[in-house]
Amino acid sequence: MVTGVTFGAFATGFGDCLFDIDKIDACVTVARHWQGVLQETGNHIIEWAFALVRTVLGRG
Repeated sequence: MVTGVTFGAFATGFGDCLFDIDKIDACVTVARHWQGVLQETGNHIIEWAFALVRTVLGRG
């Protein structure tokens, strides 16, 4: 699990700041980008779930 998290961190751009605290600005930039991506994905999943429930209830 640790290997997977480490690989994921490097793959998403966190490798720049994992071992060099002087590059913390790069880490913050990447984190803010991923926050937006994950928030948009979560919002999409919620909208999809509501649409699914409306469709299922509409058939009853």
